Amino acid sequence: VGFVFGTILGRVGLSMLSNSAEEDFKMSFNPYEFIWEKEGTLFLLTIFVGFLAALIPAIKAYNLNISKTLANA
Repeated sequence: VGFVFGTILGRVGLSMLSNSAEEDFKMSFNPYEFIWEKEGTLFLLTIFVGFLAALIPAIKAYNLNISKTLANA
């Protein structure tokens, strides 16, 4: 979800920048072109960071002794 939202937001920003650059500098580029090598790597990195962010609290919860925690409450 974050990758998709960030990609869409980035494309909108690039579109506005492209329009401005085309008017001012007579230079244009396609902001909707998908570069698989870079954006695919970014997608995989995003998935890895999300997995790691979920794994750390899951391991802590797995090692938690629930009966001992509830007895001390």
